[in-house]
Amino acid sequence: MKNSMDSQKMKTILLIEDNKEITDVLQKRLQVKGYQVRCVASGLDVVEMLMKEPAPSAIILDLMIPGRSGMELIDVIKVKWATSKLFIFSAHQNYEHSIPTGLTEGFFLKSEGSDRLIQALEISLS
Repeated sequence: MKNSMDSQKMKTILLIEDNKEITDVLQKRLQVKGYQVRCVASGLDVVEMLMKEPAPSAIILDLMIPGRSGMELIDVIKVKWATSKLFIFSAHQNYEHSIPTGLTEGFFLKSEGSDRLIQALEISLS
């Protein structure tokens, strides 16, 4: 029987964030919890990954990224990687009601920190 740390190590999180400081902090926090974390900073990189890569267990998506915005990527992600859990992590609360209900696991504000985001991610992937 595997313990929860072993099962989490099999899970990959795709972090789509262009702020290097936020990326570094989230990546370290998730790795400490046993997740594999892949990071990309551009919407164009995400589009390229969609064509080549298997679906990650979960995706943390910033809405304001270069290349293609997170808002533009949501539908494409949910079609190509339908099994991935999608979490929005944004500095812009005004976008929360623009996202159709049921497409994401939740909307989390950067100004509130990442604790709630990580807790929701762990619950969703358990």
